Amino acid sequence: MPRRLLPALAASVLATAVVPRAASAQPALRGVVWDSLAGAPLADALVQFAPGADPGAAAWTARPDGAVRWRIDALPAGEYVGAIFHPTLDALGLTPPSCRVRAAADAATVGDFALPGARRLRRLLCGGEAAARDFAVVLVGEVRDADTDEPVADARVSLAWRELAVERGIARWVARTHAIATGAGGTYIACGVPDTDVTLEVRAPGRASGRVDVAVPGHAVVRRDLTVGAAPDDA
Repeated sequence: MPRRLLPALAASVLATAVVPRAASAQPALRGVVWDSLAGAPLADALVQFAPGADPGAAAWTARPDGAVRWRIDALPAGEYVGAIFHPTLDALGLTPPSCRVRAAADAATVGDFALPGARRLRRLLCGGEAAARDFAVVLVGEVRDADTDEPVADARVSLAWRELAVERGIARWVARTHAIATGAGGTYIACGVPDTDVTLEVRAPGRASGRVDVAVPGHAVVRRDLTVGAAPDDA
């Protein structure tokens, strides 16, 4: 049954492939949701389609099966606007990928959704020079309280790493640090991180995470969620 869950959709900046396929026994929509960063289907996504003439009307909803394929059967023929919803999109503040498809009588129409690749996602999240550098890595994630599982806003996320620097013709390893604050939803986004091992540490009033080592590959957007518990001084 349709549900009133799909909000009015603006034009999406994220690419979506929509390909008509062979006929089936009844009007249907089907497809997969692809995670371009992981190079694999995206699990735990919510797919919604609403009438194209009124995106705010009742929507048909589906979740991918074990093979991460979704299908909506027995809907009237016509044009539909669709979108996917996923915690990763919410955490990063990204517009859900959307598309328009036409469901023809006695046919199955495919609407495959895809999250953007690393280079495009860097530009969406960071913009500017940091995103344009090929070696730049974006480190993102959520900070939650270990006891309540609630997001922690205004926490301080500290990054530390070592990199090779050349000074007066002499190469040596130097320590670098960078700190950012989490947003209202507990999300942090660190742009321009070098492709090396990074140590993360989170502190909030009375709460701390301890040190967390993250291996950061090049040319990537890396997600690492963190939790905080009672700080040692308050235990």
